Amino acid sequence: MTSADLPEQLLLDGGLETWVINVMQTCTCPVIHEPTDFQAKLMSFLAHEGKTLADVTDLLTPALPTPRDLNTELVTAISSLLDRCHMPTDGQGYRKLRLFSGVKPTPYGEEEYEAWAEQTAHMLDEWQCLDTVKKQRIAESLKGPAADIVRSLRVSDPNSSASDYLKALETAFGTTESAADLMVRFHHTFQQEGERLSAYILRLDKLLHAVYHKGGIPVKDMNHTHIEQVARGSLPHDLVALRIRMTYKLKPDPSFTELLRDVREEEEMILERQTVKNVTPTS
Repeated sequence: MTSADLPEQLLLDGGLETWVINVMQTCTCPVIHEPTDFQAKLMSFLAHEGKTLADVTDLLTPALPTPRDLNTELVTAISSLLDRCHMPTDGQGYRKLRLFSGVKPTPYGEEEYEAWAEQTAHMLDEWQCLDTVKKQRIAESLKGPAADIVRSLRVSDPNSSASDYLKALETAFGTTESAADLMVRFHHTFQQEGERLSAYILRLDKLLHAVYHKGGIPVKDMNHTHIEQVARGSLPHDLVALRIRMTYKLKPDPSFTELLRDVREEEEMILERQTVKNVTPTS
């Protein structure tokens, strides 16, 4: 029975008395507490933990990974490192070393030790690759006694580096002169009669680099030492050398390439003038 089935009034004692029927409604809704109690407890808990509502929101709604979350700098650095360590077998990235055996007299198609060592040191400085690759390139350019020396070093010291290979070859085939001896020879090297000044400069540079490789001179002093010896050791009647002696102290020391370029240009100019002068005019 529901409240709709009940009459609104009841008549008692033959209709002399009327009772009004009131129906009590039962509430089935959940009890709602005041939010202030919960908020106060929540804020107190968060303060005790040193957190805020924003921290709770971040925990409940984690952000999806996006491309911006990737460490792009790390990816770029790894890619750059791989590019530097990769050396192609052909093309501009790799030029095969010349052949050297250490046999005397030097066989046809091979290099003298000084020329081979200079080119090899230059190429090793240029190659941006792992040391194991550099060692492989050195080993494949050697044969005969030179290959035996490197093979023996590799067996006795498996951790030897490309620099160790070159040091062992220098000990076996390089000059036995000390840095001091080479510097004395450098200062006693003079331009010869009939020798172009450019050729004299090349001879001096080769000696000076031998001193450098022996640890006898720092790089910062090489240009000054070179130009001083050119001015001191060149022939007194060489016209190009005369200009150098007059001007070299008035300006900064030129590099080897700058000096050689200027001297060659001056030599060609003088040669052209002499050629024109010697031409007999036709009538």
